[in-house]
Amino acid sequence: MKNAVKIFCSAMRSIVAFSFMVVVMSSCASHKSVTSYVDTIIYDNDSVTTKAEFSGGQGEYYRYLNNNFEYPYHAKLQGEKGKGIYAFVVNQEGSVQDVEVIQSVGYSIDKAMVRLIEKMPRWEPATHNGDPVSVRMRIEKDFGSKGKAKKGYDV
Repeated sequence: MKNAVKIFCSAMRSIVAFSFMVVVMSSCASHKSVTSYVDTIIYDNDSVTTKAEFSGGQGEYYRYLNNNFEYPYHAKLQGEKGKGIYAFVVNQEGSVQDVEVIQSVGYSIDKAMVRLIEKMPRWEPATHNGDPVSVRMRIEKDFGSKGKAKKGYDV
């Protein structure tokens, strides 16, 4: 009889310990998913309290794009031109991430533009109700035949 009681008590301790572990793990897992969800909210730059701003302001932003974009030589030879649309996220720290091509001009131009966006300096992050937030940005750029091209430069 004492053996049966010992076995029963041991089994109950194991069940209680296992149940406690399941409750703790499920609590941590649900907390983690809530945190992940909150961290991945991306606002539209027009819907926040303070918009994300390029270092030095809008003038510097346009100067950066115009002065640093090098028209790929191959694209220039092929006469690639048109309007490209690109999107990216400025995260809570002001870094650029998740660059994507929305409307393509051509492989070489898109590749050069994505590279240029990815190398942007840090932005002043957007804020919403006093907290820094991630925002989606959009660039529309016309690429014409007047773009500067470096011989031998291609992607």
